[in-house]
Amino acid sequence: MLMHKPGILPLRPLKVGDILSATFAAVRAAPRVYFGLVLLLQLFTMLTCGAVAVVIAAAASGGDIENNVAEGVLVVGVGGLLLAAGAVSGMCSGLLAYPLNQQAVGRRPRLGETWRMTRRRIPAFLGVFVLFLVGGAAVMAAAVAVLIAGAADDSGLLTFAGIALLLGTMVLLAWLGVRISLTLPALFTENLGPIAAIRRSWTLTDGLFWRTLGNFLLMYVIVSVIQWVIQMGFQILAIIVMAIDDGAESTGAIVAMISLYLIGAVVAVVLTQPFMAVTTAVLHLDSRIRKDGFDLDLGQVAAEVAAGQHTEGWQPLSRYTGQASAYGQPPHPFAQIPYTQNPYTQAPYSPYGQPMSPYGQQVPPTGAPAPYPGQYPPYQP
Repeated sequence: MLMHKPGILPLRPLKVGDILSATFAAVRAAPRVYFGLVLLLQLFTMLTCGAVAVVIAAAASGGDIENNVAEGVLVVGVGGLLLAAGAVSGMCSGLLAYPLNQQAVGRRPRLGETWRMTRRRIPAFLGVFVLFLVGGAAVMAAAVAVLIAGAADDSGLLTFAGIALLLGTMVLLAWLGVRISLTLPALFTENLGPIAAIRRSWTLTDGLFWRTLGNFLLMYVIVSVIQWVIQMGFQILAIIVMAIDDGAESTGAIVAMISLYLIGAVVAVVLTQPFMAVTTAVLHLDSRIRKDGFDLDLGQVAAEVAAGQHTEGWQPLSRYTGQASAYGQPPHPFAQIPYTQNPYTQAPYSPYGQPMSPYGQQVPPTGAPAPYPGQYPPYQP
């Protein structure tokens, strides 16, 4: 029997309301997994970058490095911090696709299980991140170079062409971003390599560009409002701290204010990043249902989960490669897809030229005995 909604989402092409409902239901059902994983990754990034910053500051204050070198190192450090934040954000989008797939078939994922089942995909993620970084930087660098050349040449036409090229490049990057937006869920759940995952996202979003873009924009607006409310609360606390100190610019008050700003930013990211990641994973599932008929596989696995199987985790099939991942099930043979009727095998006509009956099972050939009495209606010539 086909399970219509064994988990957090119905096994059919999803509507906008289904996507929003599944996103919030997933996070609400497993907050330790989603918030816990994001918090651990953010803390690791902050502690690592903070330790590097302390070492650089200590070396600069001790006179071990010159001021101009220290400034260069500081710029590189800030750039590295931004890259690390981007990498962690992207990694969350991939890692959190695993628990979403488990919840789609009625399982309750665990934090340790999620890390154990996805950590082997981190090297492939780093490859994708480098490809994205290099490709985006190359396109933007070309557009900026044309703009700078036009400004240096004092040519209005060249400057206008550079500005138009820059704007066109931004539109192109936005379009490419939507087309490859499902790369990370495909990378982490379909056992694909970096290039294959990018191609897979391109295939899944073919014909679904505006639908994908609209869902991302809707969730982005919701997440932005939540982040603004959280950060505003911490900013109010910072203002109160400064007011208590009579507005004096003391070191303690400044440190407290900066600390509250940073804490507010971290809390806002931890509480909202899972929703964007889960939305990406839900859109990936929806695209697979629309393109691959993936609801049949989900229905089969949901029935197996209900029967007590897949207690240690389940990885979705990869119909794109024709192979199953280590924890998947073999692809279904033709005409043996679960929860579907086998092909109709009765001949469309009676053999040996016998006339067809208007209703019911066809009359057997003349002289052929019935397997048991009463199976066929009496033949009237």
